[in-house]
Amino acid sequence: MKLRKNTLHPLRMERLHAIRTETSPSPESLPLHSLLESPPMRSLLRRPSELLLAYQKDRRSSLLARIFKLANRTHQIADRVVVFAPPDIKLAIESVWKTCCQPHWNELSRGDRGSKPRMTFVGHDLDNDAIQGALHMLGTHRDIQCRDVLDRWSIVIIEPGDGSVRSQLALQYFLPALHRQLSCHPELLQESVVAITDPSGIWAEQYRNLGLTQCLEIPNATEGFDTLANAATLFPAALLGINVMELLAGAAAGSRCAEHASELNCSPIHLGLSNGAQTSGWVSTPRLLHLWSSCLGPLGGWYQAIVDQYLRDAIATFRIGNSEKIIARSEADSDSHTSAEKQTIIRHHVTTDSWRFDELHTAAGETVPGAWRDAQKSFVDSACRKGEQQTEIHLPIIDELHIGQLMQWLQLATATEMWLQDNAVQ
Repeated sequence: MKLRKNTLHPLRMERLHAIRTETSPSPESLPLHSLLESPPMRSLLRRPSELLLAYQKDRRSSLLARIFKLANRTHQIADRVVVFAPPDIKLAIESVWKTCCQPHWNELSRGDRGSKPRMTFVGHDLDNDAIQGALHMLGTHRDIQCRDVLDRWSIVIIEPGDGSVRSQLALQYFLPALHRQLSCHPELLQESVVAITDPSGIWAEQYRNLGLTQCLEIPNATEGFDTLANAATLFPAALLGINVMELLAGAAAGSRCAEHASELNCSPIHLGLSNGAQTSGWVSTPRLLHLWSSCLGPLGGWYQAIVDQYLRDAIATFRIGNSEKIIARSEADSDSHTSAEKQTIIRHHVTTDSWRFDELHTAAGETVPGAWRDAQKSFVDSACRKGEQQTEIHLPIIDELHIGQLMQWLQLATATEMWLQDNAVQ
């Protein structure tokens, strides 16, 4: 975990063009208590603070305590972690990894990574050549012994269900290969495999029958769809040295914002309400997440995945925009829409003013971040003139506190829309 301590600032959401207030309910018009107490909203709201409180009370056997213990041991014995995860969880992990770590993490030396491991995802897309390529990269086709930490790798299997082809491949091909390569250190095998699953499930029993014992529990699917405040995301984050405590503190701040939505002019509830209109029922609006930093790309894919999975008839896309070429293409797309279509599309610009590294200067005397900001302003102004619906979600800085807050906002906004789909507001 990083030693630096960041300062938490609330996210700011600004409406850049008139949202459909005549058909969109406001937080004040909702039975807010009913919304906040509905599943999965209740679980999403409470889980970050519950995990933090449990760790404060028990620093030996709470979930976070066990996550930190396993992560610290993995740091000592392996230089690469091979993660088997479902696509949505992979995107959640990448959303945290790409925003909170050095952009070229896997290419850094072990020293530059602070003795934290490289990370490789396998099996999320069930691509035969990608899986075979991972086996080849790990040297499983050769008779080698992993005698040094730089040669050793470990396995993390995230299995939220009762088994999958992905988990089967991990146990059928990767586990025996790891066993062979650790034959000179057989005592490390058990410590080199971690499962994140329902400990009472069928697959967990199969895992234990192999003599493997390291396991972290994952919330049951009936408890909600939280892919941030659970071991499936937090353990890989801890492996990478990401400040998990600040990630959860940011998520908890997002929850507090939602709970006080009726007193605020921006919140996750406001974000959810901006994504549709209330007629005879809730009608979701196609939304585009316009990300003004390349590191936010996986987060766009993650949000698209949860919208596709949990909202009926909703469409979410994302784009990363900073160059004139991208803006020109976006404006061409805008020109192709009729006025009626423009009123049924909303763009959420995710922006930041503070970058993680020192600003680079161009030959013209400008800065690279300044060029991004100028491009964003140009696009927003042009889209406003065309009458497009837009908001800006502003990150004070891209770090654990504010990425945790942003991901929680997006989850709570999705849960708000789920509730609205099931509960027509007159």
